[in-house]
Amino acid sequence: MESSVSTKKLLGLVDRANLTVSLQFPLEGEPWPTSVAQLGSRTTHLHMHDWEGVIGHSPLTFLGSGTFPWEEALRALIPLAGNLTCSVEHLDHGNRHDPWETVRRDGPWLQGLRTRLSS
Repeated sequence: MESSVSTKKLLGLVDRANLTVSLQFPLEGEPWPTSVAQLGSRTTHLHMHDWEGVIGHSPLTFLGSGTFPWEEALRALIPLAGNLTCSVEHLDHGNRHDPWETVRRDGPWLQGLRTRLSS
């Protein structure tokens, strides 16, 4: 699904509670707060990645080093989603970085994010 509208349409047509959303920002033509508001209550999985500049249109980079406001987005999403699994995508950032460097940098950043979100 490429937008909240198309995703909600599919959810409505299937009409089963066990069909949930794996959310990845940005959805086509919509800011992330719209996606969270429309799909947050059905989201069980979140793909995380970050950009050096314009979200969705610039090179990928390490989490927390880019422009996406992950802490703000998760603070909005978690109350709606409840149980949420997150995965880090594009570990090599389009063949720009060693995936192990990404793990070394993103791991501590994610641990700090978890601590901030828990307080």
